[in-house]
Amino acid sequence: MSKETPSTPSDLTTIGFTPFLYNADQAFFNVRAGIHAWAAHYLTVMGKALIDDVIQALIPRPARTKTESEAEMPESL
Repeated sequence: MSKETPSTPSDLTTIGFTPFLYNADQAFFNVRAGIHAWAAHYLTVMGKALIDDVIQALIPRPARTKTESEAEMPESL
């Protein structure tokens, strides 16, 4: 049995072996065979963007300080 290298990354698919989300020693889910790997990459990047956005909302922004040139300017013009 020989394995051929896919011609393009979009031809890569999952083998359907890896379990995930365990309760004690029993997996709730398994990866299904034949799913394009590009879908996993896309979902991972989308999940990261969501988490990054939530983190930005949770972390307070530091107070803005005046620059040296702004400090020299009078308050009212």
